Amino acid sequence: MPQAIFQQGLNGYTGTLDTMVQEDSPTTSYGSASRSGFNAIHIDAADKDVSGRESQGLLQFTGLIGTGSGQIPHGARITKAGLTLHNSSPGDGAALHRVLATWDENSTWNSLSNGIQANDTDAVATAEVITGEQPGSGASTFDVTASVQAWADGAKNEGWAFLPLGENGWDFRSSEGQAPPTLNVEYTL
Repeated sequence: MPQAIFQQGLNGYTGTLDTMVQEDSPTTSYGSASRSGFNAIHIDAADKDVSGRESQGLLQFTGLIGTGSGQIPHGARITKAGLTLHNSSPGDGAALHRVLATWDENSTWNSLSNGIQANDTDAVATAEVITGEQPGSGASTFDVTASVQAWADGAKNEGWAFLPLGENGWDFRSSEGQAPPTLNVEYTL
């Protein structure tokens, strides 16, 4: 069964985009910023110990679908797609929603009109994954087969929004770090 693996720096792949947007810093871009001395994405509903405001994460693997080497062919049947994230701080986790709105690593809370809303305009209303509580270390893998299938079928790939599940913020390593997110896809033609 054909397989495609996407990870920043692996086999020359450089298409990972990620950032966080924060309500308490609504005009700040975090696309290549470091948090607490390491590169991480912070997801938080309203951490009373920090700002009392929401933080959301955005992650996209560009160039997944196509005819090039290492890409998934248009119309492929996705049998399994796993998104692996390396945790760097424990927390309540996030709901992953397939993003519909255009964004980039320079996006801010304000440029996205108060962050990303799960309203079928900014992002699909129904979460694809509910991560549940996440540990402070190690890796967690989530099934994102439905999103990758939608992209293989022609939907626009804007990645995922990580919307917070609670007030205990969760951090995972970003594409700029030593343990970047990985998307592992198995498919048939």
